[in-house]
Amino acid sequence: VAIVPALLAEGAVVNASGKDLIAAYVAGYETWLELISREPDNHQMKGLHPTSIFGCVAAAAACGFTPVYRSLNQAPFYFSRLIAFERG
Repeated sequence: VAIVPALLAEGAVVNASGKDLIAAYVAGYETWLELISREPDNHQMKGLHPTSIFGCVAAAAACGFTPVYRSLNQAPFYFSRLIAFERG
């Protein structure tokens, strides 16, 4: 839910192809899955929703995987900027 809107907006700005967006989506989704798998307890049982916890991180990872940031080797910088923005 959180990855697609961010990725579509970023793709429009950097003029990414459909193939690039799919690759970036997979990178974001894999990031989300990795973060989910590191927490052994069920998030819903704690009253939390995984999308709200890890969605912004996954969206940042996906947007940082777009060709513009990969070619500039700027994905880590972009990722940290988005996380800082999400946290306020």
